[in-house]
Amino acid sequence: MATPRAFVLMPFGAELAWLHEEIKEAGEAVGLNVQRADDIARPGIVIDQVKEAVEEARVVVAVCTDQNANVFFEMGMAWRDHRPILVAATTDDLPFDIQHFRVLLYGNTKPGEDRASLRQRLVDAMKAVLDEPRALPRGQRLTTPPEQRQTARLSGDYNGYGNNHRFTIRNSGTVDICNVTLEVPEEARPFSILTQDLPIDVLRPGEHVDLIASAPMGGGKGIFDVMLRGDTPDGVAHEWPVKVSR
Repeated sequence: MATPRAFVLMPFGAELAWLHEEIKEAGEAVGLNVQRADDIARPGIVIDQVKEAVEEARVVVAVCTDQNANVFFEMGMAWRDHRPILVAATTDDLPFDIQHFRVLLYGNTKPGEDRASLRQRLVDAMKAVLDEPRALPRGQRLTTPPEQRQTARLSGDYNGYGNNHRFTIRNSGTVDICNVTLEVPEEARPFSILTQDLPIDVLRPGEHVDLIASAPMGGGKGIFDVMLRGDTPDGVAHEWPVKVSR
């Protein structure tokens, strides 16, 4: 099993070399292989390689110190699939848009915001990220197909054009429906549906049956409910009211 990776977004200046080392030590303490863009040796386009590394990383750490433009650009890409661990010297390094996020500060003398405690706080933050289930990154294929929700559903639709009137019964669910019947209430007369083809032994998902219908002009209620009935293969009886307008 491959070692999970952490990817660090930060400036490369010598003044922050100690911070890079602190992040690496914290990552190794929780079993992470910590990388930065300058650790990528293979030829290619840098921004594409950074994007790929961010997508594949289990943990992303972003150093906001000095508000480096490259870091903030890459952090925007990372936020699509991650909740980056933010690190900064002080809150002055944080633009307004991210000041409300939790940040690991190291440039103060206050306990919990100082350099001495930073490594342990990094360890704790990385553990918290590793303990959370990660959402599937966009564009990544599922290794197994998603489970389809089982639903029992019949729908009906009346269409009348000239002398051609049909009532269509369709299985719009995901399971077979057996012994399909239809009841037209008395109030629907003189509307009628020829039910000589009922009951339908089995109507599978996506299948439909057209029944001949008639709706003479004049008289009778124009909008009403008919009742579709059927059983699922486990023997449970179901009813589905269908509104019809003639």
